[in-house]
Amino acid sequence: MDTSYRLCSQFCRARESHILSARPSRRVDRSLIRWQFPRTGWVKVNTDGSRCPASGRASCGGVIRDENGSGSWDSLDFIGVCSTLDAELWAVLDGLTQAWELGFRKVEIELDSLAAIRIIKGDATSRAHSHLFHHIHHLRQRDWEVGFQHVYREANLVADSMTKLDTSGHAGVEFSTRSLWICGTFGSMIAGLCRTLLWLQMRRKCFSFP
Repeated sequence: MDTSYRLCSQFCRARESHILSARPSRRVDRSLIRWQFPRTGWVKVNTDGSRCPASGRASCGGVIRDENGSGSWDSLDFIGVCSTLDAELWAVLDGLTQAWELGFRKVEIELDSLAAIRIIKGDATSRAHSHLFHHIHHLRQRDWEVGFQHVYREANLVADSMTKLDTSGHAGVEFSTRSLWICGTFGSMIAGLCRTLLWLQMRRKCFSFP
């Protein structure tokens, strides 16, 4: 079992490295990088996927913010054992789904995975991720405007920190806020408290406006 897991992990790393092989190199002062407000009339969906190397468990998360920086949705989900790239694509799929269901029709998707961006835009192919690609592609064909943008992690810190909290087990965060919302009034109160505490922690740690 250990040998199989090790071989699987090595294969996933090799596959993702191959997809990233065409990434251009450039020097950027990351201390100057911040999250940027979306354009007027648009919302921005920041997503991220994370995987714990020791256990293989992964999570995905995201947040939707408007042109004023106000959040209208956030989610943190444990999605089982999979590759980091799978988790990134699941996060995009979840973010797109929620944006559509909330009625947004001008949406910018930002994520810090260049490999995921290349798959979504069709610049790279991977049969291992084809099912997620087709679901994302199907959503993109609906009657709305959707753009995808690769950003550095420093511009995606809220989503990035949320998913790392889940895979590391810190702060007891291993839940989907949406799963709590369906538990009635008491569940909604707990969900609201968890969301508030999580947002306070994330904003204090890494959410800064330009």
